Amino acid sequence: MKIKKIIFRVSSDADKFARISVVVLILALTATITFEVFFRYFLKMPLIGTEELARYIMIWLTFVGSSIALRQKAHIGMVVLLKFLPEQIKRRMIYIIQGLILIFLAHLIWWGWVHAVHVKVQLSPALRISMFWPFISIPIGGFLMFIQQIALIAGIEKDVAISIEKKDLKFKQILINKKGVIKK
Repeated sequence: MKIKKIIFRVSSDADKFARISVVVLILALTATITFEVFFRYFLKMPLIGTEELARYIMIWLTFVGSSIALRQKAHIGMVVLLKFLPEQIKRRMIYIIQGLILIFLAHLIWWGWVHAVHVKVQLSPALRISMFWPFISIPIGGFLMFIQQIALIAGIEKDVAISIEKKDLKFKQILINKKGVIKK
């Protein structure tokens, strides 16, 4: 039980870090694009490197934001097949799937780091910064997702069927309009 509390605490702290980072990145992206549009169309003096900077910020947003989506179980999933399996097989399949996700994230972290180190001598075309900085978003985002995935595995409910039904209910709630009638 104590290990689960530590896992959930680390997961919560990583989520707070990711959320703050995403807010900062969105503000930076908005400012970058706003300045680019203002200088290009109103002052007729386009800024050098703003499109490239916006692209790199989007890369960071993608990888850091994915950890937030993973924590909220907002990534796409195929639960339709699990609904038809017996409970014992269903529970095992969920653990296997979660383990495969962990393996994928470990590869993403490792090879993302290897690639970031490999391209650190390369400079970006417009900004002339090391390509290490855009590419380091891959292992950092992967690490944040890895933490969230461990927390998800630690928090898997004993009754897997309940969690699958909750996803179905969540989907049905999206379909309900303001009057409370399910849309068809």
